[in-house]
Amino acid sequence: MEQVRFDVFDGESVTPRLRFFDVGVKTPVERVLNRAEVDALVDRVEAGYGVSSPDLVGIGQDLYRWLDGPTERWLATALSRRQPLVVNVDCGERLRHLPWELMHDGTEFISVQANVMAVPARAVTSRTSKPAGPANRPLRVLFMACSAEGVQPVLSFEHEEALILQAAAGSIDVVVEESGSLTGLAEVAARFGNGYFDVLHLTGHATATPAGPRFVMENEIGLRDDVTAAQIADAVGGRWPAIVFLSGCHTGRSFADGEVSSMAEALVDAGAPAVLGWALPVGDHAANELAAALYKELASGTARDAAIAVARRTLFAANNLFWHLLRLYTDSSPATALVTPKGEKGREKLRRRKTTGLFLDASQTIKVASHESFVGRRRSLQRCLHELRPADSADGAQVVVLHGMGGLGKSSLAARLLDRLRPTHPHHAVWVGKIDELSIGSLTERIMLTNADVEQGVRDLLERPGMTLADRLRFVLDGPLANEACVFVFDDFENGNLDDDGHGGKVCTPNALAVLTAFATAIKTTASPSRVVVTSRYTFPLPSGVTAFHEPLMALRDADLTKKFRDSTNLSDNSTLDPAVREIAIDASAGVPRLIERIDQIISDTETDHAAIVNAIAGTEVAYREELLLTKLLDGQSPDTRRLLALAAIYDIPVPIEALAALTPDTDITISLDRAVAVGLIDKGLEPESQQARYLVSTLVKPLLNDIPEALTVQDRLLAVQRGARVLYALWVVA
Repeated sequence: MEQVRFDVFDGESVTPRLRFFDVGVKTPVERVLNRAEVDALVDRVEAGYGVSSPDLVGIGQDLYRWLDGPTERWLATALSRRQPLVVNVDCGERLRHLPWELMHDGTEFISVQANVMAVPARAVTSRTSKPAGPANRPLRVLFMACSAEGVQPVLSFEHEEALILQAAAGSIDVVVEESGSLTGLAEVAARFGNGYFDVLHLTGHATATPAGPRFVMENEIGLRDDVTAAQIADAVGGRWPAIVFLSGCHTGRSFADGEVSSMAEALVDAGAPAVLGWALPVGDHAANELAAALYKELASGTARDAAIAVARRTLFAANNLFWHLLRLYTDSSPATALVTPKGEKGREKLRRRKTTGLFLDASQTIKVASHESFVGRRRSLQRCLHELRPADSADGAQVVVLHGMGGLGKSSLAARLLDRLRPTHPHHAVWVGKIDELSIGSLTERIMLTNADVEQGVRDLLERPGMTLADRLRFVLDGPLANEACVFVFDDFENGNLDDDGHGGKVCTPNALAVLTAFATAIKTTASPSRVVVTSRYTFPLPSGVTAFHEPLMALRDADLTKKFRDSTNLSDNSTLDPAVREIAIDASAGVPRLIERIDQIISDTETDHAAIVNAIAGTEVAYREELLLTKLLDGQSPDTRRLLALAAIYDIPVPIEALAALTPDTDITISLDRAVAVGLIDKGLEPESQQARYLVSTLVKPLLNDIPEALTVQDRLLAVQRGARVLYALWVVA
């Protein structure tokens, strides 16, 4: 693309000048500016742009005429060449942050013209760097969403990630940094090294302080951490990609009449070659659609500025009101394509994992959520990644157990963990259901090793006679897999690997216990980075020599549940279903992802008669309870445990253990609570800020509690509600 530049020279003087640098012309031309006229232009544009329904055409014509000049006609001359054009606007403070994207030549907005793509770029610094040129490989994007607890609005980053993948299917490699923290960004940047990523995509919010702009990130446990551009630069460590995309409100907006830089501008000052950001709040749909269009173009080999022009025009063509809010800040480096087009001779192929599809295991028996349908579980992912990928492989748990009621998405969470671990753990092997020592011999059939010698070495060691399984695995991890970190997944572990413990709980079968212990022992003795992930409806004890981390899954709630409903046909806010029937369906789904999907499908398959739909919903809910064996599990509990369940069911929100204990002050509930959690009759989760356990009886379980011998009487329930209200007031209001 051709480049022209407008430079406000000596802008602080009484008589500033506007210089125009045209293509192929060594000596710039200039005109003297009137300071009062400049101030009037800024005031006029800012006032007009700040109203609820701005006259975009009028503002755009004002900006265009000012740059073009009444007699010079610089822009008109450049545009008459009918070539794609980058319009660099190199000026300070208030002028820099005017909406140059709106420039209108009297006929159309020049930044969204179909034939001539004029891309306004705000030059922040004269610093230049030699571009590496297009890499002969797929586009590489580091995607990092910062969604701290308590920060509103909640970001739809899962959907954004999925749209990016869809838009450039087969042409883009997305590495996701899950923590949303500076530490996580620094670790990924260091792990992959300089020049690996083409784009750093940071989703989050920006804010302004008297000391400068801040980007809202997360700390180690997901709480808000406002960071500076300098801190982000330190985390990147000089390994800047060609583009940083700040996908969030106010990331491209300056404050205090330009005296406080935007975060996008500050990042260019800190070393980034080019930064994209949004000037004002923008809807999720618009932000996601533009990102998808941008990455589709970049992945196909389109140069940076042309890709931005196409993406902006995509919103404009769709009559999206936010089309003009994207801002580009740059240094003085030339813009080029980041990668070669697909099909280029010798182009590196995209390496993708099976876990990004719909199945966890190679035999395609365990279906998992796709990128489009996977929502929530952010904190679970963060906690599990912390255990599975510690700074020192000798630390952390050897075994991570994902447990909770059926349908909560344990297998999908395991699949997402494999995706996140891919950069450091390129291999995985999955066993479904019953396991024993003999089944481990199929490891080489389940793991996708690309080196034949390594594969044969693993096979020979596993088949070596006269050795325990722990010793054979130890030699495998210390030998052929010493540099091939692997995740060993045992999915649906409750099927064939657990026995009743006689008290309403579960214990491992001898064969299953021997396998888990062997893997844990081998990992521990070799300090291997390889790890074990188990998914199970029920928890179970493990030997003291095994370090295990248990991650309980609760039903979806709040923003995560809203996101899940949003992606459904009949349960979203846009559903045409009768609101009363929709509310019944939502209540019946109990926040369980699999049940939400089933009910949504049942409604779609049922005639529009409301009574038929309600009956179908009720039938699906009953069938799901039977599938989960909830009645059998409930019958197997002690009277004390069932009584605790009946009392705990008064709460409709997750509560701390003190709130449960207060309902039966003369009884120690510890054993009963642990047993109910172990078999999924009570959901357990962690409160993000305090990391304190929270408990909730699933709405799927509550109807069954009316028929147990320990069911509450009217008086019992009244007393329990009074006690519950008092303790919650003491815990959450007085405290």
